[in-house]
Amino acid sequence: MQKIIMLSVCAALAILLPETVVKVGADEKDVWTLEDALEQIDDATEDIEGATADAKFSDVRSGESVMDLTGKFFIDMKGKMRVELRSEKPKTFLCNESKLYMYEADEQLVQEYKLKNHPEKLAQYALLGFSQTGSSLEHDYLVSLLEESSLDDNKVLVLELTPRSDSTRRDISKIQLWINQANWLPIQQKIFHSNADTHLTVRYNNVARNDSLDKDLFKPNWPKGTEKIKR
Repeated sequence: MQKIIMLSVCAALAILLPETVVKVGADEKDVWTLEDALEQIDDATEDIEGATADAKFSDVRSGESVMDLTGKFFIDMKGKMRVELRSEKPKTFLCNESKLYMYEADEQLVQEYKLKNHPEKLAQYALLGFSQTGSSLEHDYLVSLLEESSLDDNKVLVLELTPRSDSTRRDISKIQLWINQANWLPIQQKIFHSNADTHLTVRYNNVARNDSLDKDLFKPNWPKGTEKIKR
């Protein structure tokens, strides 16, 4: 199950829609449009090189919670991610534009997945809103602005992304992003599988910009003797 949770993380957003959301008591803006929101995301990600966050992954299948995992999230804004999961048997996940690696230290084993062959792996979409600008997100998804809301006392805008690709929609029906208005980075996202009542929720806490992350964090370098399996 952990492999399924973590095998999914790199994508984008699509067509600009005319929805607006009324802001109650806002000083700067009375109304948010989708265009406004995407421009704010563009500005926020323009000069960020890296970020860290604490993350919780909650997996629901056929309406039943099957797993809750927590870990540390490291993001390279060039489209790379590292997650160090906290569990009885710690696991490390690396993801770039084309591959995802799952490393199990206790088993001295790393599994390598080609993302194009595994669109059903929900976790690969966890980079949405971090490594891509608002405008680049528009390329792969139909984007709509659902509402302004709050999450744990944070003002958020909720975006909904529908994959434009027919092949992607066979596995992923939609993705919802809760964008924190304080820094215009995701605070939560929910990835819906095409199967009913199956989704992955990723909740981010303590999101912080970090432009000095060690580049070696994102390299698939494993201890000598590690068994490698390609999927």
